Amino acid sequence: MTNQQQLFSQFTQQATQAGISGEAVIDSHPRDGFIRMKLRWNPPEKGEELTRGVADVLATVLGMMNVSVKIRQNE
Repeated sequence: MTNQQQLFSQFTQQATQAGISGEAVIDSHPRDGFIRMKLRWNPPEKGEELTRGVADVLATVLGMMNVSVKIRQNE
C-alpha cells in the first residue's frame, strides 16, 4: 500500500468514526477553467463546517501549485 493509499484509508476511517458521509457533484469545464461543486453532507448540521473545510483544502492544493487563491463565501 502506497503512502497516498494509507493516507486515504486513514481519512476514510476518521470520517466513518465521526459519522460523516455525503455526496459530491463536480461540474468541470476544463476549456474555460471552471469548476463548481455541490456537496450534500450527513449529518446535514455539519454541512457548513465541512464545506468550509473542503474550500480550505482546495485553496491549499492550489497554493501548492503556485496559484493565488481568493475564497468568496456567502453566509
